[in-house]
Amino acid sequence: MSTAAVLATLVLAGCGTNSTTPAATPEPVPTAAPTSSAGEPPTTPTPTADAEAEATPTDEQESTSLDDAVIESDGVGPIRIGMSLSEARAHGWAARSEVCDKWDASPALIERGLSFTFVDDELYEIWVHKPEFATAEGIKVGDTLTQVKAAYGTRLQTESREGGGGNLPAWFVVEGDHELLFVEEDPGRDERIKSILPRNHGTSVIEGC
Repeated sequence: MSTAAVLATLVLAGCGTNSTTPAATPEPVPTAAPTSSAGEPPTTPTPTADAEAEATPTDEQESTSLDDAVIESDGVGPIRIGMSLSEARAHGWAARSEVCDKWDASPALIERGLSFTFVDDELYEIWVHKPEFATAEGIKVGDTLTQVKAAYGTRLQTESREGGGGNLPAWFVVEGDHELLFVEEDPGRDERIKSILPRNHGTSVIEGC
């Protein structure tokens, strides 16, 4: 063998023994976004009917609210003259009085200025003692008889009625079978209205406890 052939053989042997091929770096595989079982992107869950019902007041809840209630001759808001004691209790409006052995407005309603008189388990009359509620004409407890006269004009009637140990002037507005009765703080001396009563017209006033 010639010298050149020997050298070529050594070079080829050295290259085959010492050379290495660097490992290839794997390409990152992108992660696919989660999909629904149908292969479509997930959607935001929609509220269930039960959840919507909890968030939205029902007609019954709205109808029994006293917010923005108006004093009328036959009631205050959803509380009506003639309603049964059982219905008033079912709505949480009536409770046994803490002062005497009678049914009255619930403590929450008393705090808001209402008190009830029940006769034969029916709501006989409502006493409004605080200015939270007003009539459709804007009259509320604390206003004066002069303001009542200006608001109701010739619709306002007066007559002498028994009460407070004697006959006192009664001021009232009749609407059908009912009336709005305005009670002065001190007739003849202080004409501020201390109570407004939705009630049946022509019946005796029965004060609570």
